[in-house]
Amino acid sequence: MPATYSINVGTAIESYRKADIISVLKDLPDNTHKLISPKDVRDAFISTWAVSPFKQTTNSTGIEYIGIDSGNPANRDIKQRILIGKRSYANKDIMTDQLLSEQGADIYFYNTKPDSYLTQSSTKIAILAGTNSSLHLSAPYIESSVSGSSNNLEIRNPSLNRGPISIYSPSGRVSINGILFPTVSENASGASNGKILKYSGSYPNGYFKWSEITVDQTNVGTPGQPTNIYGSPVRLNGYSMEFVDDSIVPKQVGGIPSGFSFSQNSFYNAISATHQNWPLSEVLREIIYPYVAPEIKLSVTNDSQSQTTAYGTTYAEAGTSVNVKLSYEITIYPRNEQEYVSNYLLLSNERYASVTSATISYQSLGYSGLSFSGIPGTKFSNTINLSANSLGGVSGGKISYTMAISNVPGTIEAGYPLVSPYLNMGWSYSATSDINFIMPIYYGFISSSTISSMASSGLSKIVQPYPGPSASMSLSIQGEGYLYFAYPVQNGIGGNTLLSSLKKIKDVNGFLIHSEAETESSAFESSTSQGYHIYRTINPCSYSGDDKFEFIF
Repeated sequence: MPATYSINVGTAIESYRKADIISVLKDLPDNTHKLISPKDVRDAFISTWAVSPFKQTTNSTGIEYIGIDSGNPANRDIKQRILIGKRSYANKDIMTDQLLSEQGADIYFYNTKPDSYLTQSSTKIAILAGTNSSLHLSAPYIESSVSGSSNNLEIRNPSLNRGPISIYSPSGRVSINGILFPTVSENASGASNGKILKYSGSYPNGYFKWSEITVDQTNVGTPGQPTNIYGSPVRLNGYSMEFVDDSIVPKQVGGIPSGFSFSQNSFYNAISATHQNWPLSEVLREIIYPYVAPEIKLSVTNDSQSQTTAYGTTYAEAGTSVNVKLSYEITIYPRNEQEYVSNYLLLSNERYASVTSATISYQSLGYSGLSFSGIPGTKFSNTINLSANSLGGVSGGKISYTMAISNVPGTIEAGYPLVSPYLNMGWSYSATSDINFIMPIYYGFISSSTISSMASSGLSKIVQPYPGPSASMSLSIQGEGYLYFAYPVQNGIGGNTLLSSLKKIKDVNGFLIHSEAETESSAFESSTSQGYHIYRTINPCSYSGDDKFEFIF
């Protein structure tokens, strides 16, 4: 409540402002003993009058008005926050301790709806004018509303006659969302038929100003500024600036595939999210800037020099561990940075591959994450040295190496083990190369007429795939004793194909010394043991020259 004070001090009508209404009532008991004096009545009156802050008052020159006045001659100001609206909702004060203590708003407006009203989320202040009460139903209003966790402010004129809303500053600029509009004087001098509002300067230091539309008989637009021309269609020298043709493209041209047509409204405008006819600029863009996928090449070879006959090839001896050299080359054709190769991954099925499994799983080799960027046609290559362990035992097998790349930014390397195909895992492109573990071919002269173990027989060996039916293999063989030639029944690759039998053997002079069709005159006898077809001369012999024996399948 306002502070206590006295007025008309020292006069016959001196009155004292009581602290509160209880103090007034205590001084006005039932006047049974004729003890209430006129001063008590005056104090009660001035106390009651002081409680109401809205009263007729005057300014310092004596002009009357209705305002907020304490009535205290020594301090007529009321410097307290003001609430216009209902005092509480659901027995809780609207003006909380926080609102009353923080240095925020001075005057608060709140609705006067009953607590039982459906919603309390809106406070609307309507401003009435005129004498037509029917118009008051659609009077302009200011509304504060709450939607979720947001405060909304609306200034509306819902008049059926579409009455305007005017925002006016006599000499200054009006700002809406940080954009300054012309002043009243600038509008008076600059606004006229045919002019437009154009932004001048750089945000936030610029403003709207009235400008002429810069179009004349020879020039359209403003240098350095975009110029938009709208029409349906827009023509240049009588020809449309849009391309519409239902004919089918017979052969791919740039990025336009065979079978495509530029039918009406077949172009999707991503800016407006609508379909329209093809602009000529976009037709040219599709032709000149087609998407070209990156190219990836991958090769893997035996890098163990100890395996002389397999070194530098894609073959290795079954049952051994070898060094392999993996080489890759990536060529990129990006039109922009978003089409750079943004990630890569090298995989191997060494831990999981099985010649009998229907699904092959892959494990990362620890090479991943590198990006490749540059102009179209840029090539990237590298060689990586790895070790590989034979998977097939006596039946051979193969290890597949795969390089997967992606030109989709943000691709995340998938978890392991990975299952092909790779394109289902977010990787755009891939290439695969194999190292094939095969059973070697044994040959040479030894003194023994029997072999207990091919691996320890003392024969020379060659890691070379089966040459195929009607093909031959020429070998330089020197020595004495029994001449052996042994090749595996199954080589372990190509689905463990059963190899066909040896058809003929020719000596260094080209004479036929074995023929499958004339075994009775053959110089060799054959058997199958330890997974090999073994051919051995019936009698000991020798040869010390440099010419070659030929083995024909």
